[in-house]
Amino acid sequence: MERLQKKSPYLTTNDLLELSGFAEVVQYSKGEIIIDYGRYCPYFFHVLNGVVRGSQYTANVDEHNLFFIHDDQWFITPEKLLSKETKPSSHIFEAVSDVTLIKIDHEKLLKSATQNPHLFEFYHDAILVIMTSFLERIKLLTIENAEERYKNLVATRPLLFPHVQKKHLAQFLGITPNSFSRILKKLKE
Repeated sequence: MERLQKKSPYLTTNDLLELSGFAEVVQYSKGEIIIDYGRYCPYFFHVLNGVVRGSQYTANVDEHNLFFIHDDQWFITPEKLLSKETKPSSHIFEAVSDVTLIKIDHEKLLKSATQNPHLFEFYHDAILVIMTSFLERIKLLTIENAEERYKNLVATRPLLFPHVQKKHLAQFLGITPNSFSRILKKLKE
């Protein structure tokens, strides 16, 4: 919890104590499913260390890597973030490496945030981190060409490369594995 306080220095000891009443540190091994497709997940997660992959399947059962979340980033199912209903997840979140997470009961956090301005600011900051990553992802896929996307990913998210398979990185960048290999070869020259 002290790591959260470093990121959010406005959190007091009492705020952390309140938060610890509905949050816990959990660990997942590489390959373990954190949130499964079709299941409701009431939690909000903060990655302490490791890498998590968020993917979604299309109607023809193609898997699409939409998110890679790592150290000091947040994630929640879009259904939970955008709806008060208990909708099942349309995404799968999988540990790409061994990961340590803080798992927070989303409803209890929201309830506490309505009464505690520090927890409201904490929740607001976490949502801003998630929204910023969505905007970066949109920019990545719409403005930059494949080589620029790769260079940007190397510069901004180097933690991914030791843990994520090349085929997943290629798909995350919106390119084929062959195009990914060509970019790697070209940049080595």
